[in-house]
Amino acid sequence: MNGAVGRVGAGRHRSVDAPVPLREVLVLSRRRTRFELVCWELNVDQRLAWPAWELALKHGLLQTAGVDAVTGKMMFTLTERGRLALRTVGRRRA
Repeated sequence: MNGAVGRVGAGRHRSVDAPVPLREVLVLSRRRTRFELVCWELNVDQRLAWPAWELALKHGLLQTAGVDAVTGKMMFTLTERGRLALRTVGRRRA
């Protein structure tokens, strides 16, 4: 993380200390990923993404999807409920 303004979607920017929205975590979790990779892709400090990640886990929007062969850490992907939530949030924003 470089401390600069984080990347968001198609050129939109979030202030340096703004928490990551749940939708952004879900979008990046459509494929196998882990928390650290989501933070890296969003270019944000982990403390800003943790609330959304924790919420997704708590509400069953993410499920385990194996182990990262390089790091040995758990990988996650969207559940069916997570895919539905992402579609629903996407429609509301449109």
